[in-house]
Amino acid sequence: MSNTLIPLEFVKSKSSLNWGDCLWAYQRELLTWKDLIQVALGHVKNGSNNGLEIELANVCKENVWKVPELTQALAEQGRNSEEACKRKWLFLCLAWAYENRE
Repeated sequence: MSNTLIPLEFVKSKSSLNWGDCLWAYQRELLTWKDLIQVALGHVKNGSNNGLEIELANVCKENVWKVPELTQALAEQGRNSEEACKRKWLFLCLAWAYENRE
């Protein structure tokens, strides 16, 4: 069984994501490594000077292996609840399914 990816733009239109949310979704293949880089790029473009976000924003295909460890480190900087991540992603998955029903 393969997961259906929810486009990052849809996710951002429905909810704000913290790094704990991003890590949780990445570990469950709801977001890709490219999505995580896009989130970091957005933060940097909005003025973030967090070194880990800057490093993640600059990851390229040759060093994509850094994405999980950088995202983990970013998630550890914040307060993240497993239950809150589950609830947020349940909402996002249901919203995506509802809006894309046939």
